[in-house]
Parts: sequence; structure tokens; C-alpha cells
Amino acid sequence: MNAIVRPTHHTQPSARRPTGLRLAPFVLAAALALPTSASALTVLQVSLPQLVDTSTYVLHGKVVASRVLDKRAKGLAVFTETTLAVKEVYKGDRKLVGKTFSWEMIGGSTKDGLTWSVPGMPTFGVGEEVVVLLEKHARGFTITGAPQGKFSIFRDKKNIARVRRRLGDVHFMKREPKSGRIVSAPHAVKPVLLTPPSKERTLMSLRAQIKGIVASQLARKAAKAKAATQIAVPVARSPVGKRRP
Repeated sequence: MNAIVRPTHHTQPSARRPTGLRLAPFVLAAALALPTSASALTVLQVSLPQLVDTSTYVLHGKVVASRVLDKRAKGLAVFTETTLAVKEVYKGDRKLVGKTFSWEMIGGSTKDGLTWSVPGMPTFGVGEEVVVLLEKHARGFTITGAPQGKFSIFRDKKNIARVRRRLGDVHFMKREPKSGRIVSAPHAVKPVLLTPPSKERTLMSLRAQIKGIVASQLARKAAKAKAATQIAVPVARSPVGKRRP
């Protein structure tokens, strides 16, 4: 994962927040991190089934390209476009995805030495193998649930593909089941260096879980659609004969 390098020089940023900032619906609050400001990211902690349900695509592949898109002249922010060589589609239409798939996320270093970033949002490096959950919005696609929507893949000593999520620099919130209130949630993330690689879950198990979630969700949607189309047929009444005079 590439680290974001702070600029050696910059101009004083405007107080006006740039338009075009689009984060996932599970991101409750975010401050755009400019070189002169502190920032924080607050994210609603959700389950994998919720993330999958919100996502248009769930893809497994390798990052093959990354480029910064400076859209300040259009009144927008600075974005980084990531391109993935798709190995498998866990959710979504394979024909619509294609051999490669790209999405944009806010952040990146511009030619004039200014770095834009949102702490806690995932970054991607060329050559990195990942599973990503992507949701559609007006301008394209973005990662679902901020860092919750990225799984990094690595191989252990036995060459078994395993996955892990890095969820640092994020303040998690959760919704209480009974009251519905949003309250602070424990981070509950073990430091990467203290977690034995052999204990990380395998890519195969993650794949099976996501495929199972997708199948269950499709079955529920099909059942609801079928129920909605079932129209009660009115009982035909026998014609009433005319009374003879």
C-alpha cells in the first residue's frame, strides 16, 4: 500500500470545501486533509452482508495502473483513478465489468506539490492483489464502506492466498439494534504485525462467503418480486337470472 507523501511546498488552501466529494453511505463524516489541517474519518461499522448488498460489484484482481486526476479547474477535488485487471467477479455482470475496471477516490499528489487525502480511506499500489467492493454513484464507482471495502491478498509460506483488512485511522460508529441510536464502536482490530499470517482467513473462504451472500440476496429479491406480482383473482359470481313475470 503506497504511503501518501506530504508536499514540500504548497499554497494556502481556500476555506471553501471543494465540490464533488463523494464517499460511501457508511461514511458518516469526513474532513478533507490538506497539508495545513487535521482531519478525521467517521465510519458506520457494518457487516459483510450489508457491504455486499450495497455494492454493485465485488471484484478480485490485481492493480495495474494508478493516476492522479486534478479536477480543481472544474471546481472539484483531486482524485486518484485505480485500474484493476479483473481475475474474477464475485458480484455483478462479468460482461459489464470487462477485463479491466477503474474507479476514482478522492486524494492524490498534484504536480504543484499539494497532497489531498482522507485519513482512513484505502489506497492502492500497482501490483497489489485485492478484493474490492464497489458501489455506483453519479460520477462512477467508489469503494463501499471506506476501508471496509478493501481486502488485501497475500501468500503465506505454503503459498496459500490469504486476506486482511487494514482499518486504521478510522473512528467507527455502530447502530444500536433496539434504540437505533448511533454510538461509538470499539475498533477491535489487531495490529497487523501481531497477527500470525497463518491465522488470517483464506481468500477461498472469503470468496465462498461473498458468493453465498450474493446467492441469498438474489433469492430473497426473487421471492419478493414473485410475491409482488401475485394478484388476487376475484371470485366469479354466477349470473343472476331474471325473474319471470
